[in-house]
Amino acid sequence: MRAEVQEISGIQVGYTFRDGVAIDPLGDTFVLQMKDLAQGSPVEVSALSRIQFGEIREQHGLQDGDVVFRSRGPNLGSTVLLDCPNRFVLAGPLYRLRVNSDLVLPGYLAWYLNQQPAQTYLAGVSEGTLQKMVSKNSLLETPIEFPDLETQRRILEIEDLLSCESRLTREILSKKQKLVASCLARAIQEQEN
Repeated sequence: MRAEVQEISGIQVGYTFRDGVAIDPLGDTFVLQMKDLAQGSPVEVSALSRIQFGEIREQHGLQDGDVVFRSRGPNLGSTVLLDCPNRFVLAGPLYRLRVNSDLVLPGYLAWYLNQQPAQTYLAGVSEGTLQKMVSKNSLLETPIEFPDLETQRRILEIEDLLSCESRLTREILSKKQKLVASCLARAIQEQEN
């Protein structure tokens, strides 16, 4: 099946902090900013900044299953939010997509927006020379191809396994480098003795 983002999801621009984000380590609200979003990577809530924030309007609040899209910069991408804290706001210029269709899983939408077909489309409609930007309307008109829900679930499971394998491979390589460096240092010390 095929649909535009606007047919399967609502969209909202993050809150505009006119004087910048005033970080408060004891703040009552977590804030998700562009610097916190890496393409396809989960959001690490414990690493987010806190702020004091009054009433959170529905359009600025975040909840489990929301897809956050990075609309500016060299890496246009998205991630799905899981395990959101109670008070959690999105800072502009990030976009929040909230799936409103029973045909698409939020995780699948986030995954698809990071894939080549969507990235090629978004690169073609992005504006700006030095700082690329995707407008709200361009994101709404982005075509999404999606299979049945069971296939979407399988795609997400495979993607999770691939991410886990990549993380474990990096950990193994790091430990191997430390082991080799330690062995070489020990060999040098033994030569000196």
